Amino acid sequence: MIERRASDSDVVAGKIRNGRQEEGWTMAELAERSGLSRDVISDIENGRRDRHGMRRRDITVDELMAIARAFNMQAAGLLPADAYLSKQEMREKDILRSERMIGILEREIAQQEGEISVLSYKLDNTRDRLMFFQDRIVRLRAAGWASQKLGRDVEELD
Repeated sequence: MIERRASDSDVVAGKIRNGRQEEGWTMAELAERSGLSRDVISDIENGRRDRHGMRRRDITVDELMAIARAFNMQAAGLLPADAYLSKQEMREKDILRSERMIGILEREIAQQEGEISVLSYKLDNTRDRLMFFQDRIVRLRAAGWASQKLGRDVEELD
């Protein structure tokens, strides 16, 4: 399964929504406290999108600052956690994410290999049992044929 990474705007919107809900505020209350309109808060949180799924508008710096003041926090607290990472730190973070994903995939492969081993054992066992029953059928048919022949021979002697 491929992980979909949320856009930075989606992350900011989620932090604003979560903060508002933690405070127990409605959108109208956050709008009043920030000096923005309820429609602006709704657009920021819900990420109004065009027919291609792209955001129609992102939060502005002024809106971010106003909302941060309403929460009595610095605007940086509403930004994605990796907003201030250097390119090297971003690469290292991507490598760690990739290594975690590789570990997950390796565990899934090992589990599937184990399941394949079990199925292979069951198939071999089933094949052995099938051969046993086929041999038994051949013997029973041969025995039946022999007893029929013996019965005819006995009738001929009478």
